[in-house]
Amino acid sequence: MLAELQHAVAVAALGGDCQPAAALLRPGIPADRLAIYRNNVLGGLAEVLAAAYPSVARVLGCETFRQAGRGFAALHPPLAPQMWLYGEGFAEFLEAQPSGRVPPWLPDLARLDRVMHEAYFAHDAERLDPGRLAALANSSDLSGLRLSFHPSLRLMTSLWPIHSLWRAVRQGHTSPEPEPELAPDSLLVARPGLDVLCRRLERWQAGFLDVLLRGGTLGEAAGHVPAEEAAAAVQDELVQLLQAGLVTGYASQP
Repeated sequence: MLAELQHAVAVAALGGDCQPAAALLRPGIPADRLAIYRNNVLGGLAEVLAAAYPSVARVLGCETFRQAGRGFAALHPPLAPQMWLYGEGFAEFLEAQPSGRVPPWLPDLARLDRVMHEAYFAHDAERLDPGRLAALANSSDLSGLRLSFHPSLRLMTSLWPIHSLWRAVRQGHTSPEPEPELAPDSLLVARPGLDVLCRRLERWQAGFLDVLLRGGTLGEAAGHVPAEEAAAAVQDELVQLLQAGLVTGYASQP
């Protein structure tokens, strides 16, 4: 009986038929009395989404985003008690909207918001002292080295110049247009300190980092670096990662 009541109330609160819940709560109670709970639940979940997708909220505006958030919440209720986890799949929800309702690049902006949101809540980790890696480089070949990274580090790719669009939205442009000469983007997102950083990567940098994040060696990752500048480029990229506090350890290849 309790499980049946809980299910009926959940259905009513998320936009379904209120009558079964009303009948189970108290015979004769008007079903529309449950509408206040529906409004509170769906409105609250829409606010959670707005906090997790701030760039999308700026582009759509408060009212349109609230409607989109309520629509998403009715279809995708929370599956965990931690509200910071809520909202996975919102980009796909936007992608499924009728053509012309949202800008075609908005789902990827939502994906960037999500990646940054996840990075913000990721666990912390002690950064590697750059001096340890420098000392190792003086005594041995680093090509067989595997690096471990800060738990917040993520890579994202987009068919749109999403970094410039994201920056434009942050600067207050709620209807930016992609610049036609800009290429698709690969981005590094991480939170090694208090703030989330978002850095645009060259194609070789994205390939280099992807190999390392998958557990590949520096030698294997260097295969993505242009041959004429391989040594200097790898060194510069390692310095940037170390200075940003994104490398947490290393292991030599057996």
